[in-house]
Amino acid sequence: MTLIRSGLRIHKNEVESDIADAFKLFAKWLRVNYDFPIRLPVYLSTKDKVTGRDGEKHISIFFAPYDNGVEPYLSIATGDYLSLVEEDGKQNALFSLLHSLAIGVVKYQKWLSDNKNFDSYVSENDSEALLYKYIEALEEE
Repeated sequence: MTLIRSGLRIHKNEVESDIADAFKLFAKWLRVNYDFPIRLPVYLSTKDKVTGRDGEKHISIFFAPYDNGVEPYLSIATGDYLSLVEEDGKQNALFSLLHSLAIGVVKYQKWLSDNKNFDSYVSENDSEALLYKYIEALEEE
């Protein structure tokens, strides 16, 4: 029998401390407000882009099998953070990176409910709503 782990885990090796802190806080809020019955590991890369199974470069990748007995994962590129800070400021740069996590969480939730059709789901509006919900919660503290 295979043990299915649960939870949301952020792997933040060698990323900027601002990024690590922001992801840690967002993940803490996500764990309180959403269920993660199958573990979702999130790998933060120091590269500008991460390479998908298709060989293409992406800002983030959500990989999930068509089997809910196997853990999915999310990989997010954070290497352009300092240039984003220069262009748009620290808050907007972090918002941009956290948006990738929000997209992944929305796709994960869709995968949980329909692991055969989740990859055709476009999550842009739902992920923005999720991120704004988090920002509102921060402002209420």
